[in-house]
Amino acid sequence: MVRRRMLSPEIAQAIVNRTMEILGKNVNLMNTEGMIIASGDKERVGTFHEGALKVIRTQQKLEIWPRDVQSMTGVRPGINLPIRLNGEIVGVVGITGDPDEVRNYGELVRITAELMIEQALLKEQLEAEQQAKEALLQDLIAGHFGRDYEMFKLRAFSLGLRLDVPMAALVIEILSRGNEMDGGVSFYRLRKQVGELLQELLKEGDVAGFISDHRFVVFKNINPAQGGGVVESELKQYARYLQAQLRERLGLAANIGIGSYHPGLEGLQASFRECLTALQLGRLRASTPFVFHIRDLALEEMISLVPPEVRQAFTGQVLRGLLTARDGEELLKTMEKLFAENLNLSSAANALYLHRNTLQLRLRKIARLTGRDPRVFHEAVLLYIAYLCLKLDNSQFSSYQAP
Repeated sequence: MVRRRMLSPEIAQAIVNRTMEILGKNVNLMNTEGMIIASGDKERVGTFHEGALKVIRTQQKLEIWPRDVQSMTGVRPGINLPIRLNGEIVGVVGITGDPDEVRNYGELVRITAELMIEQALLKEQLEAEQQAKEALLQDLIAGHFGRDYEMFKLRAFSLGLRLDVPMAALVIEILSRGNEMDGGVSFYRLRKQVGELLQELLKEGDVAGFISDHRFVVFKNINPAQGGGVVESELKQYARYLQAQLRERLGLAANIGIGSYHPGLEGLQASFRECLTALQLGRLRASTPFVFHIRDLALEEMISLVPPEVRQAFTGQVLRGLLTARDGEELLKTMEKLFAENLNLSSAANALYLHRNTLQLRLRKIARLTGRDPRVFHEAVLLYIAYLCLKLDNSQFSSYQAP
């Protein structure tokens, strides 16, 4: 079973194609039953090669001369050599031609074949190991620890992961990149590219994996003794680094939500869920790719916990005049930009491509319609909270259900 997997038709044909590029001679590759599974001569694929079976039995190379062709089934003149992996013969590679002409190429072809099989097997092992890690991460974020936490940690340790060290979660959400996000093949390519990049960028002890659709999780080692502010700053710096690398190397935009540190396996799950909340709430504040720690969004998180009917009543009380105005949408966008620019009138006017006097006129109209002036701090706070309630109730905000 192992041999067949190592010498699949795809791997075998890749070996044939590569070696034929080097030699300019026909190359065949046979399995341990003596069947040709790949060849430059497509008509020979699937036929029996008696010489290959003899190589398997004697474990020695075999030269076939024109005089031997009549006495052996399915052969042509050439040289056939055993392919070994970890001391075992896993197949036979043959070069068609006069043995005197192709003999010197035999070892080169054999070594090339063995190296390519080793690489293919290593790739399979790495992919299987990554799948096992991702399955463990899925269980972790879903809270499927089982009854014995130590067994779960042992399972992780067997995969080279340590879950008994302090870690905080980051969730990376890849944003659409045109049509390349459409279709299963493109999603598979995305998963592979981002997964490989994350593995390259991880520090020792960090854990990363694909979790769903276009989201990836990173559990990053931290030092809680440094204090929450320092840890939070380092996590944001790391997240911005990941965001920049995704943009520069893969041309991908990404939002990143960051969770706080909580001890234990349940703590890792809690940190992960905070990341999802940060991604959801971050959209209320930012329309461009963002990095937010859950603590950056304390106000938004608090508002999300308020019952919808209470939020809607407050919104109606504060913004009713604005929402019913003919130019209400334009005024809301004006107020949104003012908040985004920290109530700086000059910056807001520039961002809106307006003259400062035009902005002033709009703000006075907002004050008249709502009874609250967005240029006055305490009144701006009420308007901002009402604006967040409006966005939250008009968004698709919902708690994430782990798979």
